[in-house]
Amino acid sequence: MKKIDIFPFNSFLLPYIRHYNELQNEYIIENVYVHDKNPMVDKDLSYSCNGKRVGINAKSISDICKSSSDILVVINDNKYIEQDYMYKIFKKAIENDIKVLFCINKNDDIDDRIWELRKKYNGKLDIVYPKYLPNRLLSDKISLQTPVILVGGLIDEPDITELLLRLYIKFTEMNINTVVITKSLFNLNMNFYNINEIFERNNTENDKIISIKDFVKKIEIIEQPDLILIEAPDPFIEYNEWIGNGYGIKTYMLSKAVSPDSIAGVMPLELSTAKFVETVHNYLSRKYDAPLNGTHISNTIIDSLDAYESGKITYTHAEINLVNEYIEMEKSQSTIPISNVFDDGIQTIIEAIVNQLTE
Repeated sequence: MKKIDIFPFNSFLLPYIRHYNELQNEYIIENVYVHDKNPMVDKDLSYSCNGKRVGINAKSISDICKSSSDILVVINDNKYIEQDYMYKIFKKAIENDIKVLFCINKNDDIDDRIWELRKKYNGKLDIVYPKYLPNRLLSDKISLQTPVILVGGLIDEPDITELLLRLYIKFTEMNINTVVITKSLFNLNMNFYNINEIFERNNTENDKIISIKDFVKKIEIIEQPDLILIEAPDPFIEYNEWIGNGYGIKTYMLSKAVSPDSIAGVMPLELSTAKFVETVHNYLSRKYDAPLNGTHISNTIIDSLDAYESGKITYTHAEINLVNEYIEMEKSQSTIPISNVFDDGIQTIIEAIVNQLTE
């Protein structure tokens, strides 16, 4: 197996790193890097979410010259890496005989020096775009025949991807041919699809919806899946009257293109009372015309004061054992399955989804 390094680490990559060996069998993760002086250096990656240990400690990117890996995967998920900084890292890796895969969105800008570096070291630097089917070939009147499960949450947090991947792994173990559409750029040997590029276009909302519909239909024709899992591109709904949280606009557009048959959700710890879960279920049923068939309770604690003052969602993480205690208090009062997927709660959600799809 080829050894890969990943840079820069952020908590949204944690689920992929945790499950990478289950998702493919060609590569093994050797090192995961963060920026120099990042507080994550020498800490287990789980430190970023106060979760269960992963067994991989974050390293400073300065140590790339000590790596014996075959490939450095650089992921521009949040577009916050300075181009000059990237150029220096790429050059250092290549000079250490490590191939660089630079994962970006189709519309991201790339510095001229990086293109020059790619040309100079032919075959040692690849620009990698999300797996996408760009040419429109179908009629927008052709509807899907495959059940769709929408996976998302009330806020943008890593546990949404955790839930998505655990659903995929479990369905695959059940010999259910499952296609995944995710918003992450990390897709090395995993055959996942991505629709980021459609949302980034300057087209009208109508054209974007038609493009999404066409895109997913073509996936259905090519892959012939039994099930399609789609990661919601943004939170399901607004957080409150002061914090729009994106208002779920992208996810609503997605639902107009691809009507979900079932919804699996993630809810922060302090919002996860049985009564509120029921309220969210009723809201999602009206908005997306699909039921909430299960919810994973994350250990996320929202900083309400900071959110109110900044207009943005910020959060910390509670101990995992507090999640389990909370679930024990609430699950008997809820008609919607409430669980913790880190402790085998995924099976409860799977059963609810299967019951929904086979009714």
